[in-house]
Amino acid sequence: QYKNLKRLREENEISQAHLARILHCTQRAYSYYENGERDIPTSILIALAKYYHVSVDFILGISEEEIKRRVGFKGALLIPYRKMLTINHIF
Repeated sequence: QYKNLKRLREENEISQAHLARILHCTQRAYSYYENGERDIPTSILIALAKYYHVSVDFILGISEEEIKRRVGFKGALLIPYRKMLTINHIF
């Protein structure tokens, strides 16, 4: 299970369906990734790291470094990024 992936999505009040549309996958596939039922393809990991402005290591749970930098952060800084990011910027 990729607990940091779920945490990022919930902190930013984003639905699985919304992320699935951005990533060009189904909501079910995204759910499998988030719950660790399937490995996340490299291209999806990179896109998610760019979208959330975190490292791939953080998403995979290898590093907790971003937590130290994000203390008290509830995603307010991500709002402008979410608005300006398009799929072309992510991939």
